[in-house]
Amino acid sequence: MKKLLLTLCVFLYAHASFSQDTTIIYDTERISNEKFDTLNNAVKTYHRLLHYNDPILYVGILPSFKSAKTRAIPLQDGEGKKGYLLEGNLIHRLPIYKAHYYSPKWTRRMRITFDAGFTIRMTKDNSSPLLPSNNRFGLGLDYLLSSIENQENPFRKLHVWTTLQIHHYSNGQSDNGFYESTNPLRNKYKNGDFSTNYIRLSLYASKEVFERSLFSGSLGYQRDLGIGSLFKLSPELKNSYGLNNMLLTFQWLQRPKYRVVEIPMDKKRYIDQARHLAFRSEMSYILDSNLGLFPGTNKYRFGVHNYLTYYPIAKGNIGFIGKHYFGRDYLNIRYDDVVNSYQLGLVIDIAR
Repeated sequence: MKKLLLTLCVFLYAHASFSQDTTIIYDTERISNEKFDTLNNAVKTYHRLLHYNDPILYVGILPSFKSAKTRAIPLQDGEGKKGYLLEGNLIHRLPIYKAHYYSPKWTRRMRITFDAGFTIRMTKDNSSPLLPSNNRFGLGLDYLLSSIENQENPFRKLHVWTTLQIHHYSNGQSDNGFYESTNPLRNKYKNGDFSTNYIRLSLYASKEVFERSLFSGSLGYQRDLGIGSLFKLSPELKNSYGLNNMLLTFQWLQRPKYRVVEIPMDKKRYIDQARHLAFRSEMSYILDSNLGLFPGTNKYRFGVHNYLTYYPIAKGNIGFIGKHYFGRDYLNIRYDDVVNSYQLGLVIDIAR
């Protein structure tokens, strides 16, 4: 009887140990997370790739905006007549749902986000007023199309995913007209009511080609439209703003690295870190055939944002940015002003 009880206890202990080893999901104590980290590596890599391609948050100091064509009406006081003090782009994708390795297979490839933020620009004019800001909010869905299996270096495999976003986009102004009462007509930069909504669908691909060098790209389509009476589309945008856009992005990114290296013979240890350095280009092209209400013969369908970002500390949340833009001004109702812009400033990554 004693032998039977002893055998049963050994069996139950072995079974409990085996079950714990294979079914562990998560332990909040960092020291005991090695099993979780190993099993979750592929999903974690996918989430990092999504984060690397999320919007860039920055604050530009003394940005330069020069007109790329002769303005029919010069900028007035409060519109940037004397230039600008700063520009801030504070748009973030906040995760509602992010899967782990133990999630159901079809949700393991998914991320659902609440996307929200704004872009501001402060002028050097009297009292340094803020121009009406870009205000965006809505939902986003990312879904991985390629496999999600663990391997020695998950970044070396080709990741392909699609992103769907539905956003409301406005400048927060009341319904007080769209054009200045001038000849020729020009959009109201200080208080014109700009409002639209868009659905954006993009296909992304990313792969590490050299050690820590990630190349990513995307091709997408965006359609602007009205959604009921609450989320309206400003009627003045038709045949002028461009309601159908083709989107293209390219990014090279050097993944940051931070580790402690020990030299047993010398009984020394040192920090080995590689800094984050990245270049991104975001391009758009208006597909609408009728843009007759846009002023001038050249409709300036093409626009491009170029970003160069650098984080001097591998685990730091703040780095440096250089940005160039050419095309229609991206500050909502100012789209009828074509600009060439340069700025330097700080880049912020709150999720690093």
